[in-house]
Amino acid sequence: MANKKVLSRKRPPLEERFEFLGDAIAPGDHAALRSAIFEVEDRASGAVYNLKLWRKTGSAVDDDLRQLWLHEMRQIQRVMSYGGARELIVDVIEFVEDEENFGVLLPQLGQPLAARLRRLPRQHWLKNLGAIRSRMLFWQNINRVVKALGIVHSQGLVHGNLSADVVITEGAEDPDFYLSGFEWSLWLSADSVTASHARLSPQSESKRAARYSFEDDWQALGQLIAAILRVLVRPTGDVESLDSADQALALSPSERSLLRRLIVPSRLDVQDAGTISRAIDDITSNVARSVGARAGTFVLALPVPSRIAEAIFAATGGQIPIDEFRKQVDWLQADMAGGATLLMPTPFDPKRGRLTLVTEAMTYTLTAFQDDGVPVWDIAFCSNAEPRGGAIGVGNFVEHPILQPIAVAGIRRARELRAALGPDVLDWSAFADPNHGAEIGRTEVIQAALVLVQIVESVVKAFEICPIEILEPTSDRGRRYVTIRGLPNNDRDRIAKRISLPETSAALNRLFGEEHRDAENQWRISLSASLGGSRAHDIAASFVDVVEKRGGQAYRFEVDDEVPSGGPLFLRADGETGTEKVIARHLANIRALD
Repeated sequence: MANKKVLSRKRPPLEERFEFLGDAIAPGDHAALRSAIFEVEDRASGAVYNLKLWRKTGSAVDDDLRQLWLHEMRQIQRVMSYGGARELIVDVIEFVEDEENFGVLLPQLGQPLAARLRRLPRQHWLKNLGAIRSRMLFWQNINRVVKALGIVHSQGLVHGNLSADVVITEGAEDPDFYLSGFEWSLWLSADSVTASHARLSPQSESKRAARYSFEDDWQALGQLIAAILRVLVRPTGDVESLDSADQALALSPSERSLLRRLIVPSRLDVQDAGTISRAIDDITSNVARSVGARAGTFVLALPVPSRIAEAIFAATGGQIPIDEFRKQVDWLQADMAGGATLLMPTPFDPKRGRLTLVTEAMTYTLTAFQDDGVPVWDIAFCSNAEPRGGAIGVGNFVEHPILQPIAVAGIRRARELRAALGPDVLDWSAFADPNHGAEIGRTEVIQAALVLVQIVESVVKAFEICPIEILEPTSDRGRRYVTIRGLPNNDRDRIAKRISLPETSAALNRLFGEEHRDAENQWRISLSASLGGSRAHDIAASFVDVVEKRGGQAYRFEVDDEVPSGGPLFLRADGETGTEKVIARHLANIRALD
């Protein structure tokens, strides 16, 4: 019998499914078995992804590439099952392959940090780590990598390849570092050598790290931090700058201590994600506090023309004309030199937030300066001014006296001042709490949602307590009755209108009207409107009937005692007693969630 011809089935090329958007954002290295990363668009859905490719060689090395490809798939699946991993670690959407490449499809979360650093503009925060806000943002991002490593280690994995090539970022104004690159990782708790790491040929095994340990991961992180800060940590623990004295970053003692702990730890140094994360929190807090005492200058940009000119004209009684910009700058400079206080809102969004600067005579509204489309706070933009007086704003503020000089200038001159002052320019946003609004994981999101539910429940329950007035107390055969209605023009109704809850009269009609008569429940007439108010002087009441009184609808109740006079009265359900205790117990349970 003739042999049947077996037709080989070729995989369709990846170009049929994806459009490659430019060159590789991170080039590969065949000799090092390192993948290349491309930005691609799915032709069918239009979605944009990152595509990590290992190019096949047509040789025995392809078996090693396949092992790395499969190993990363297994490790990602293991790590991503951990709570909070998706906020810190790059997930794998799909594994793809054609005749020329092995590939891993990733969400489009940015570029490798190494590639990003090579292409950043001069004004980007990663290029200005001497600025306080840039330094805080840097450490907040490093803290994300620390927490990601903590998740990896908790799964018994050693990353084994931590560098700027495996940290993914958009370089945004909010913390956004993600950890990736698990092809060289080692699973310490695997039950077999085959499962622990990718099995490579003897030639490719030489590309693997000589040893694997959690300590090596932390040391690699320390080396990454040191490289970005442009410092060298000696085996002795001395931290030396790689730049000249006039360009070197001034590191705080806590920053130097953390670098030593990571790179040249002593026997007493604890290396785990929780301890290192707390050390970074201390660093960011110290950086934020240092702005109040640090020597330097705040720069304030004044637009031309602007509403500020009209405010100055009014404040000076017309002595400084609207078209005299130089005199306006001099007047503002003198006003701020007399003492200024910065009101920092909490929480504060550096992209869209506004600051309030208060002097003895004026109140100024400051926004971020747009530097080539990037909001920065090493220059503040004065968007409005008005004479001091009245309410400053709505929300929570923290006051910070400004002890350093404030330089006021036009936009072009403000840029020149910033360049001339260099590291002596102070960041207006550095007063913000560095830990407020930090990224939160899935558990914290659920906790916040549950707390919000309890808040809504508390508000709704509180608005079920109705302020009333007694229209007529009567008695019949030894039994006491009162006729009530909703108290006109009460505080409850003013708030109820704003949050779309029924007014008191509508709420009472819904409870006791002809079609919604609620005669079964027991009620109380109380002196207290709070959920946890005392019942000591409450009067038990039972609904009797709807009556007409004083030209409107009223409600008749039988009461078991004389209703007190001379104070506000409230109608509340007898069964709501203890509601505040139930809500408090729910909140305690929510806080206990882990």
